[in-house]
Amino acid sequence: MSRTESASGRAGRRAARQRHYGLAVHVEIENRCGPGKSVVRGGRIERFEAQPGNRPREKLFAGLSNLSGAKRLAGLAHSRRLAIVKALMNGATSHKDLRDAVSIKPGPLYFHLRHLERVGLIQLQGRSRYEMTRAGSDLLVIVAAALQLIGSRGMPKLTPSRRR
Repeated sequence: MSRTESASGRAGRRAARQRHYGLAVHVEIENRCGPGKSVVRGGRIERFEAQPGNRPREKLFAGLSNLSGAKRLAGLAHSRRLAIVKALMNGATSHKDLRDAVSIKPGPLYFHLRHLERVGLIQLQGRSRYEMTRAGSDLLVIVAAALQLIGSRGMPKLTPSRRR
């Protein structure tokens, strides 16, 4: 190792230690496929700064497309769509299975299925069978975990709004 490489390595480690302010999010999803078989996928985004006023959260999410993120989250923001997605995750795949699991008429079911398909959370397999996409199942797991985390922190419970 040359002297400059050693000096630059020390400088990089020193700079990393000086970045005390910021945010890191680590997500790991484990799918168990039987005894001793599991698939783990993970991701990490982080942004740390040396000064507290450098707004690391804004920089962390600068690459996030507001439109695509909003559309995907909107797919889960409706109670019937969330029930459909949960039913799909629990094994319902056909229209009849979904109608029975969610107790919804065929017209509204088709409407919600088309919306979920348009935003990329589910996909049509064959003639009338649906399944979650990888992005859809990952998003559902992450949102469920985040909601449990928020709920455990003493957040006030939401009351259902009344339609007028």
